[in-house]
Amino acid sequence: MCWRWGDWISGRRRPLHHGFPRESGAGVVGRIARDRPAAHTMSIPSRPRARVAVLFHAADRHFAPDRYLIAHLARLWREDGLDVVFVYGTRRFVPADVAIVHVNLSVVPPAYLELARRYPRAINAHIGDVRKRVVSDRLVRRGDGWTGPVIVKTDRNYGGEPERMLARSTLERRFRWARRARRAVDRLRGWPHPMDHEGYRIFGSPSEVPDRLWTHPDLVVERFEPEREGDAFAVRTSLFLGPVSIDQRIVSRAPVVKASGCLRSEAIEPHPDVAAWRRRFHVDYGKIDYVVVDGRALMLDVNKTVGAVRGAPQERSYGDVTRQRRRLADGLHAWLEDDAPAPPP
Repeated sequence: MCWRWGDWISGRRRPLHHGFPRESGAGVVGRIARDRPAAHTMSIPSRPRARVAVLFHAADRHFAPDRYLIAHLARLWREDGLDVVFVYGTRRFVPADVAIVHVNLSVVPPAYLELARRYPRAINAHIGDVRKRVVSDRLVRRGDGWTGPVIVKTDRNYGGEPERMLARSTLERRFRWARRARRAVDRLRGWPHPMDHEGYRIFGSPSEVPDRLWTHPDLVVERFEPEREGDAFAVRTSLFLGPVSIDQRIVSRAPVVKASGCLRSEAIEPHPDVAAWRRRFHVDYGKIDYVVVDGRALMLDVNKTVGAVRGAPQERSYGDVTRQRRRLADGLHAWLEDDAPAPPP
């Protein structure tokens, strides 16, 4: 069985992006319930119970939080003795020692970042936009001189599906047939859905890209420079929280790497450019996908709200999942030391 570290930890099989979780009845401020005792306990400050506030978008109150990796980390933090609260929206300030901005949108509304900066320490309080047009160094424009292969992607993470969720009607949120009907209408209008292969097509050169894809406001064209291993393709991932990172390289038969086509995976050391990207985009928690071509590291994606999925396959080793989540959860320690300065933005 071939998995990426991020997939093992979060219990998901989708390779690159993540969507909103399904509905639940969470309130404005909710706490993560205790889970089974952890085999390892993180060393935390010897002071009154420290509190961690996870800041979600107001609309996320309608969805179950456990489809995000942060919810599984929060259980471990509670087992460590921390008080973890989920805060939905920006209407109220809930005092805490550290805040984590976890707004599942490619562009974070400024009010959430402003709220996070009211806390003594804040994680991801300075990363507000991860659209491809903002973070990518490989964008292609007509007539810019690039003549090699290109790939068409959605500008927003996960094809803009989180933003679509916010715009959905009550009918669409409740019934799958309503969502399928909306998708069919979008296709008739010529708007590729994020799950359609057309949204991630590879072309031999920019001249082969249809006009409607060049002009689509939700799509971007990037240079396609894959990492090769013989006839196969590889992608590297770095999943991190503060000083802790879990890094892996996966090899696939397909040029758009997916876990389903994975030939093998291996733990690796992160490329030095990963640290530079983290500083550049001010991201303290999240995941970066990239490739290495001729010694150059090329970033593919920045994800600041890593997803998780219920019902993980039985083939997965529970011990591995627990151990890796535990390791990642310990990264919060950097923000909880009494005498430690807040990690730089």
